[in-house]
Amino acid sequence: MRCINSLGRVDFISAIHQRAGMHCLAVFAFLMPGLIAAAEPPPKIPLRDFFKNPLSSSYLLSPNGNTLSYLAPWETRMNIFVRPTAGGEAKRITSDKERDIREYFWKGNQFVVYAQDKKGDENFHLLRIDLKSGEVKDLTPFPKVRAELVDDLEDISENEIVMMMNKRNAEVFDAYRLNVATGEMKMIAKNPGHVDHWVTDHKGRILAATESDGVNATLLTRPDEKAPFKKVLSTNFRERLTPEFYTFDNKEIYATSNIGRDKVAIVKIDPATAKETDTIYENPEVDVDGLAFSKKRKVLTYAEYTTWHEERKYLDPQTEKMYSTIEQKLPDRSSRQRSRGEQVRRRSNERSDAWIALSLRRENEGANQACRCGTVAEGRSTRADEADRIQKPRRLDYPRLPHAAARARSEESPHSDDSAWRPVGA
Repeated sequence: MRCINSLGRVDFISAIHQRAGMHCLAVFAFLMPGLIAAAEPPPKIPLRDFFKNPLSSSYLLSPNGNTLSYLAPWETRMNIFVRPTAGGEAKRITSDKERDIREYFWKGNQFVVYAQDKKGDENFHLLRIDLKSGEVKDLTPFPKVRAELVDDLEDISENEIVMMMNKRNAEVFDAYRLNVATGEMKMIAKNPGHVDHWVTDHKGRILAATESDGVNATLLTRPDEKAPFKKVLSTNFRERLTPEFYTFDNKEIYATSNIGRDKVAIVKIDPATAKETDTIYENPEVDVDGLAFSKKRKVLTYAEYTTWHEERKYLDPQTEKMYSTIEQKLPDRSSRQRSRGEQVRRRSNERSDAWIALSLRRENEGANQACRCGTVAEGRSTRADEADRIQKPRRLDYPRLPHAAARARSEESPHSDDSAWRPVGA
């Protein structure tokens, strides 16, 4: 190839450059199809995959540890299933085809109670299943009335719970003591104004409450069930004090508070004055979210806070040892995965020395496991080597019912998972 310049001379250098350019074009044309194929977007994920129900979730144990319960799809809706912890076939105990069951709890070893509304009207009723007879009974069969759990009275009453509903006045919720076996109920606290959260002590007595007008919040307390409620503290939108649960002697209240500080901390207050008597835990970097305790051993177990993931500050060496041992026995416990924000949550009480149920939360993908292990109560060591993975659903974070605000978390409570059914101080 020759090139003639403007002077009519042969320019061999230009010819060489042109030939090199043609070779490059040939090579690029050869590689182009592969480059285009490599740049094609990945296959699309169907939108329904982001909203489909998990394969199973919300594992709980009966108080005696003999039965495992969980939610799983039936006719596209989440229903309650049970099976023996020793093994065997699972049995469906609800048959809801219209609405998913979102939350439930055990009341003794015979009854399971769950909440359900009709066609999304958010007037949730409490329904009870008798595992012996299979009977399903609506415990709050009142039109346009919404019922919510306050305290399941575990270890206090065999058949009774404390709940609230707006039966007397659609705008306010009164507290009732309800017998889940017979359906009998009795009002135990009449709403004095705009109470949105009732607080029981460790004997199941309603001795505190909070009310709000949407901007300001008020704490009300009383020394006993016969005395009227007294307003002891009012806060605005800049400040917050939320009662968690009573101290184990029922004389003071553990609460979350940012009064007089720039971050929420766990404090102890005098119910009669709302004055702080002690600071239990505060984090220098972030707000503290809540406090957990052991019903059986009557000790504070840990405080929770959130950085880039949920974390715990252990307040009890026995609890810390239990969780550490279990976490090390779970599959794929590499340092890389621990750094992703995995967290094991206890899902059942300590009544059985053979079983507890756990859930495993992973920030990036979500997982839920029911594990079989020995409890650590009264000097018993955790037999985490017996941990048995039951099933892993597609996702863990299933929508929860909008129950009463902040309910205290008991480590052994079967309702201790992420703002689910949280009995206060039971």
